[in-house]
Amino acid sequence: MENLLYEGLVFQSEEEAYASYNSYARKMGFSIRKDKIYYRTDRSHRTVRRRFFVCFKEGVRKKDKWNGNVKNNRNETRIGCKARMTVLNVKNEWVVTEVVYEHNYELATPSKTYLLRSQRRVKEPQ
Repeated sequence: MENLLYEGLVFQSEEEAYASYNSYARKMGFSIRKDKIYYRTDRSHRTVRRRFFVCFKEGVRKKDKWNGNVKNNRNETRIGCKARMTVLNVKNEWVVTEVVYEHNYELATPSKTYLLRSQRRVKEPQ
């Protein structure tokens, strides 16, 4: 499948960038989450300068989160996947500055993508 996200792509808002990356993630078979955020601090207020959207399996669990008293530890969900998209706020437009496509695990099949956390939505009542 062709990559619909690329460096230099411009969005009008952070939410639009997130929705676009989430849509791409659904087509490819993975889930995403919002990660690091950097702020620009002016005298009167602070605004978001940079935002990272990452694969939900990015990173690893810290050692201090392992509790020896727990009988049944939960399965490891973070396995160090490097897939992500970074956006930069430039004059109220959000520009994609980095896209990493590679995953280090097998992606979900199209019939299973609705089960992924960022893809679950409750429909509005009619």
